[in-house]
Amino acid sequence: MTNELEAPVDRWYVAAHSDEVTREPLARTVMSKELVLYRKMDGEAVIMKDLCPHRWAPLSMGRVVDDCIQCMYHRATFDENGQCVSVGGSDEVPVPWRVPTFPVAERHGFVWVWTGNRSAADPDTIPTLFERIDVAGSRVVDDCFPALKAHYMLAVDNLFDSTHAESLHESTLGSPGFSLQRDVDDDGNAAAEGAKFEVQMTDDGIAYQVEILNNIAGRSFIAGLGRRLGQPGEYTGPVDQFLKVTWSAPCFFTFDMTVNVAGGASEDAVNFCTFHALTPETPTTFNYFYKTVEPPCAYHESLARFWHDKTTIAFNEDKTMIEAQQRLMGTRRPYRSDRWGALPSDQLGMAARGIVEGLIGADASVAETDDIEEEIKSTPVGVGH
Repeated sequence: MTNELEAPVDRWYVAAHSDEVTREPLARTVMSKELVLYRKMDGEAVIMKDLCPHRWAPLSMGRVVDDCIQCMYHRATFDENGQCVSVGGSDEVPVPWRVPTFPVAERHGFVWVWTGNRSAADPDTIPTLFERIDVAGSRVVDDCFPALKAHYMLAVDNLFDSTHAESLHESTLGSPGFSLQRDVDDDGNAAAEGAKFEVQMTDDGIAYQVEILNNIAGRSFIAGLGRRLGQPGEYTGPVDQFLKVTWSAPCFFTFDMTVNVAGGASEDAVNFCTFHALTPETPTTFNYFYKTVEPPCAYHESLARFWHDKTTIAFNEDKTMIEAQQRLMGTRRPYRSDRWGALPSDQLGMAARGIVEGLIGADASVAETDDIEEEIKSTPVGVGH
């Protein structure tokens, strides 16, 4: 890997949940670029560099005026194309200031940004694995962990390793006596007693499935099944559970989980999905966006908030662990695929690292250079309001 973030540049990344972007400026950092997001009067999202070229004041501290954003320091006002259209209330602009803007797309309840080569920014290349979010009648709960203090690939490792639920999430996604430890063969397929594990390479990443029949399940899953069956507390009988995880490189995941009474009819099962978008912020921080989605169903009251609350507990446990890892690593960068992994459960994460390295090497070009510094250098001393 050659770039500082160890993330491919020419890719779409999630900048915000759609409902986070309003007529109030929102500051976000994506791929080491400090950005400001807002909506125009017609609802279209705008993303530009969070910096006024006059004296480097953050535009996110300003306000939205019609379709423009206005710096609160001296009222320099910039349209959706980043062009300065007025300063200090005067339409006469003494210097042709322009703030860099970035391609924006809005899909699946997310606002996406492209910080690489503009000519390569095709919205049709946005990963399709989040399409289930858009199914009519689904119950969706949004959440975000902003600025986690760790490199995003530590979270990729974490999400690929389902076995850590047995210990780190013993009170939620795992339970005492539940085990997914497995041996992995040269093809990546694995099985533990009572479990079936399959891996598939996809066009843009990796997918794996786990099937465990007539066994115990994690605490949250048997609690959700108990609620589905109208029982107080956790369901205590054996269950069948099915997990499908899909990863789209470099940092997008879906987890599709189904739990049912052992041997039960498919229409009696409970099902939910979580959708994860990890957006690199700096070399040691990232933003973690996720949605909990329950598919359309008529047989019970919504469990979407229940699933969200349970998984959020687990996410906080993961957050504590990966931030502790990063603290010990400091500025060291042990993220390459040939420097990590000793257990069978590490193999998928290592394969993912190799795929990400390949994407970085295939970047069409480095990101376009911001021209603010050159514009500032060309500004006559004393010009401004």
